[in-house]
Amino acid sequence: MRVDILCRSLGRQCGIAEYTLALAERLQARPISNASQVMNPVVMIEYEPALYNSVNDLLHEIRRLQPAIVLVDIIRELPSDIASRLSEQRVLSAVRAPNGFTNIVMPQADYPQVQVSFHEPARLKLGAFGFALPNKRYNSLIGLSVRLGVPMLILAAQATASPGIGRLSRRYLRSLLREAPVSVEIDHRFLSNEGIVNRLHGCSHLVCAMEDLGLSSGSLRLMSQARRPIISLPCRGAEEIGACVVESWDDVSLALLAQPLPLTHFVDGLEDYQRVLDELLSCQQRLDVLRTEVLGVYHQN
Repeated sequence: MRVDILCRSLGRQCGIAEYTLALAERLQARPISNASQVMNPVVMIEYEPALYNSVNDLLHEIRRLQPAIVLVDIIRELPSDIASRLSEQRVLSAVRAPNGFTNIVMPQADYPQVQVSFHEPARLKLGAFGFALPNKRYNSLIGLSVRLGVPMLILAAQATASPGIGRLSRRYLRSLLREAPVSVEIDHRFLSNEGIVNRLHGCSHLVCAMEDLGLSSGSLRLMSQARRPIISLPCRGAEEIGACVVESWDDVSLALLAQPLPLTHFVDGLEDYQRVLDELLSCQQRLDVLRTEVLGVYHQN
């Protein structure tokens, strides 16, 4: 596909960067980290506000990308009027759910599938995954593990999307390592998707305590590939994948873990990406023909 996918944090330990690489692989597109690397007629920007100084910073980047057709894939709608401001500048944008300012809605795409040699868990063991950031609320999961007397694995690499995020993640990871008892293993290596899924498959149940920021969750989608039940506090990401949602960790008991819980299921948004990008490529081809015809008339005259 003649598409570049731009992500400023490419090459860092960042969820948006990992999602960009997954999209590029599945769409056969080209991942890039800045405007100077553009080679294709359509560019999709993976927009996360933490990677930009302001909306004006984003608009400046878009101007550098022209004459390519640019689509802004809005991961998080911050500021809240980001879609309307882009619309005012006649910039195409896509969101995860209808918001009234854009006609393009693209649900989150899944990660490439990891093959798992399925086996029944040898014992009760909780598992969790996601970058080491306070919004993951791993402290409450450690408390759950201790209360139930069930060992736990937490895969929590340091996030390095930006200098500020890196400092925040480093401090939080240090506090987790100090707090965790012997029964809780905190693996802070930056693992491949295969490594993540296979380590989580060694657990009996996966748990999630992340704050509900109204976002889709790439980490929960990747956790789903481990083919273990996921129990989560309420959040949009958990609802999207069909996790077992509980209002409080007080609702989780050994009796609940002994019950057969369903595996997750969700919509893969890849076809929505393909449809939109195919339409933009078609538009660019028509524009190229028009430019050629206009230049031909100009030279003849």
